[in-house]
Amino acid sequence: MIEILRQQHRQFVLTLVYSIVKDSWRTTSYKKMVALLNQKEIRTTRGNLWTEKRLFRFLQNAGYSGLWGLSKEEEKPKVKPACRLATPI
Repeated sequence: MIEILRQQHRQFVLTLVYSIVKDSWRTTSYKKMVALLNQKEIRTTRGNLWTEKRLFRFLQNAGYSGLWGLSKEEEKPKVKPACRLATPI
């Protein structure tokens, strides 16, 4: 149940970031995107404030090469399920 809520939250954040990136005529900076997310009081799945590095890692984990890669998507993006190793290395 909790994982489903996290997945929905990730999808919500990704969709919001995608809509902002697509509405802009040039790629938005990480600093501006983070400020917007924090201003709207949208937190990470762990309840923390967004930072540039957290946003970049979030997009990488979702399968995108940052804001630029997200801006090149033609369709609404989807978050991949969180990958976890079955056995520790």
